[in-house]
Amino acid sequence: MAALAAVQGERLRTEEELLDWALRRERGFLDQGVRSIGCGQLAGHPILQCAAVATLAGSAPDRRAAAELLARAPLMGGQTAAVVDTVAELLHRLYPGQTWLQGVLPELLGEHLIESATVADPDLLGVVFGRGEAAPALSPEQRRNGLTRLTRLAQRHPQRVEWLVDLLEANLAALASDAIAVAQETGDPLGTALARALRERPEATSALAALHSEIPLYTVSLREVAQLLAQAQVEVARASGSALDLARSLSNLSNRLGELGRPEEALQAIQEAVELYRPLAEQRPEALRSDLAGSLNNLSIRLAELGRPEEALQAIREAVELYRALAERWPKAFRPQLVIALGTLSRCLAELDRPREARDAADEARRLRELDPAP
Repeated sequence: MAALAAVQGERLRTEEELLDWALRRERGFLDQGVRSIGCGQLAGHPILQCAAVATLAGSAPDRRAAAELLARAPLMGGQTAAVVDTVAELLHRLYPGQTWLQGVLPELLGEHLIESATVADPDLLGVVFGRGEAAPALSPEQRRNGLTRLTRLAQRHPQRVEWLVDLLEANLAALASDAIAVAQETGDPLGTALARALRERPEATSALAALHSEIPLYTVSLREVAQLLAQAQVEVARASGSALDLARSLSNLSNRLGELGRPEEALQAIQEAVELYRPLAEQRPEALRSDLAGSLNNLSIRLAELGRPEEALQAIREAVELYRALAERWPKAFRPQLVIALGTLSRCLAELDRPREARDAADEARRLRELDPAP
């Protein structure tokens, strides 16, 4: 775009000036297009808004779906189905792609178009994505494309994160899972926007608690979201009366609090989990001793983080013994966990200035790893 602008004698100093110039040029092409099909009344903002809607969705599989999508544009209100269909055909010809309707490219220009159209009509995003239970059914691909475009726009213009927050808050049930998937690919500010929306809608968060499993550990952009959903899981488990569900939820919550740098709260959660797992492991040892061992390993880590090495050592010794017994019976399943626990034990011993014992634990871990070489 910059080279073309220079050839045409434009002296553009910033990216925004370049994008404004390119959008004016795009508008000219669109205006020519609608006049050529006998729809001159749609020149200017109406056809730009249609192009923005197509760009938000990013795809439509056929002509009918494209027309249904464009009919949501507020400035197309009052137009006949035949006019909307003709506009869909025009955009199909102007913006060919892998699907029947694609939208404006390159991406920077498309996002600038979306921004311009939304500034002109602040209700645009709500109309396209819908609000609450009355939300029209965009496909998952369309929803994720729209969230991706808005996230990239907010990365360049941080004030636009408010559009994401408002959109997510109004459509938590419909968009939360898509937002989690997109945030893992695009990063912030979508994750922080989703966290804000969840805080604003606490009554809806418990219904979304199961989405916690969709967030891998150490996903930086979704740390706050993961903690909020883990906390919701704990509340749901407490209400259910299931000690096992509560123990597992508390374990998850401890991990998520640890990711956020909240070690005291993380310790409190894992301590409660350990106390719940102890009687459960006695009742169902073959099924739940491994859960107890894992929670003890995590307890040791949390205690060490808070400068309590003696208590950390006690917890990890117990975890090692549990894993050792499990590994003797089911080596393929539990030797890797024993190796991890021995590593934690070695670090605890080193912290307590017991180098020989620390070395012994590390050596045992190495020998066990050699029994199961990586493929």
